[in-house]
Amino acid sequence: MPNFIHTKANDQLLAFLTFLFVVSNYLLGANAYGGLVLLGITLLFLVLSNFKFQFEPFHLFVLQFALYCYATSMWAYNYRTALTMANTLMELLICLSVMYWHFKRFRDVTQLMNIMMWAGYVVVIYSYFYYGVANVAVAGEDGGRLGNTFNNINTLSMLAATVVVINFFFFFFRKASWLMLVLVLIAVVFVFRSESRKSLVIVGFGVLFLYFLKYMRSKKKSLAPFLKFFGFFVLFVAILFALSKTALFEGAANRFMGMVSWFTGEGEVDASTELRMELRDVGWEQFRKTPWLGIGMNCSQYLASMNIGERMYLHDNYAEMACNGGIFGLISYYCIFGYLFLQERKYLKVDDMANLVFTLIVIRFITDMGAVSYFSKLTYLQLMIYFLHLESCKIKYPQIK
Repeated sequence: MPNFIHTKANDQLLAFLTFLFVVSNYLLGANAYGGLVLLGITLLFLVLSNFKFQFEPFHLFVLQFALYCYATSMWAYNYRTALTMANTLMELLICLSVMYWHFKRFRDVTQLMNIMMWAGYVVVIYSYFYYGVANVAVAGEDGGRLGNTFNNINTLSMLAATVVVINFFFFFFRKASWLMLVLVLIAVVFVFRSESRKSLVIVGFGVLFLYFLKYMRSKKKSLAPFLKFFGFFVLFVAILFALSKTALFEGAANRFMGMVSWFTGEGEVDASTELRMELRDVGWEQFRKTPWLGIGMNCSQYLASMNIGERMYLHDNYAEMACNGGIFGLISYYCIFGYLFLQERKYLKVDDMANLVFTLIVIRFITDMGAVSYFSKLTYLQLMIYFLHLESCKIKYPQIK
């Protein structure tokens, strides 16, 4: 193979291509050029990397889910829709397999997590300019939200929230410069201005859970670590509570309380929550009719059209998978995250990056109750990162079984 494959400059170029993959998936959204970008990045990786395919657990898990998507086309409500979903997964698997081999040789996913973080900040800053800095600053004061433009606002907001969690990992575990708080603040403001409840959960739960894991790693036999964690918890909650009372963040707080009202059965439930509950009920009702195999992957949108009057996803990945793929679909998809969850928890005390990966997996289990994630390209990029980390841990810590 050519010598330039092993140069630092070439590795930097491949890292930039990965960065471009993340950014383009958010900036292009459902744009038709997205597939061409994916093809172009795959071809460049093949040319510039010393590619050698090796079947790993990552390939096995994603492949079995893609094959199940193909299988559902045989009984799907619309077989073309199921086939399109399966084809997209196979294209992604091919692209990510090329990336997987390149990044595997580093035996560390810090670079990939940094790529995710900085790509997220680029998308957030671009969003400010796209919407207009002034529009982001005043949105929501009259009860309105930032609208869907080049991508869904909830998707952009969840990216911003995830970036905040990743950045706090580097604060807590890697002693990153606190000057980065400027960028964190920009992302947090965007989260609040988007009024996305899932994003608020990601930021709130993610940061606190990371700090809790850091506290659990402490070997000190004293009350100091506990008091430090408790103090951070009280301070964090107090800051969020204070922000919720300001005019800038009142809209986000009201939407979040609307969701809480649905869970508790007390207070006023907002229209958005009512629609999401109705869509969720549509999915679970269909699941009761076709519990084992579902109606075909990606076909729930037709049920929503018949019941709600508009083709849309069910805003709940569990209901979506149960409706589309039945019990076998739920198992096929969530066995991937279940496997990672059980494996990563073994390394929490010995590997700091395991704490971030574990946190992001737990967050996925939570946010899937309010978002459909299985069709997102970035879901599978994140899975690639998680499996790469797991493989590196198996090599670093062979004593842990």
